[in-house]
Amino acid sequence: MLNMTTKILSVTLLLVLVVSGAAAADTMEASSVLRNLALEAAEEYVEEEVAYLLGGTTTLLDYVMGVREGRAPGVDIGVDASGLVRNVFRRQQPDMRFFAGPNGPTQRNVNSATLYHYNSRSLTLDQAEPGDLICFQNEEGRIIGLGLISRITTSSVHFITASANAGMVIESHALIGGDYWNSSIAGFGRLTYTLAR
Repeated sequence: MLNMTTKILSVTLLLVLVVSGAAAADTMEASSVLRNLALEAAEEYVEEEVAYLLGGTTTLLDYVMGVREGRAPGVDIGVDASGLVRNVFRRQQPDMRFFAGPNGPTQRNVNSATLYHYNSRSLTLDQAEPGDLICFQNEEGRIIGLGLISRITTSSVHFITASANAGMVIESHALIGGDYWNSSIAGFGRLTYTLAR
């Protein structure tokens, strides 16, 4: 009986390891080519002055067509920060999915905090590059938004985000070591994802 129990436990452990390994193998990191293409797509959102909409997931094409059809920007159509990031990466990789927690499941749409915590590899400022994520926090340290780094200078990090304050997708910057930097920048990450099966 002990031998049979040991065999069952061994097989169970082996299955857990195989399944865990398969899930880890399916996780991909955004390449520099993918990040650059996503950044170019984000710049188009800035050029079109796409409206901010909490929970918004409108693609750029749908937004432009919606405006022509008389739909109200920021009311009927628009994007929030996570919607912008998902859209610009998904434009290059349409079947992209994200982990909803540390062990899944995967979902098509997740919020900024979930992208930061479960769908990015943490980076230092020195490691961050254009197309990587910059993540914003509130006073309590909760993730409240994110953007795509557009460029880094010796004194500031420039980024594209869907800004509730501006009411649209904008390019902005944060001075390294400044008040906003110290209170609102949570960190940097490189997007990770999986593909729909």
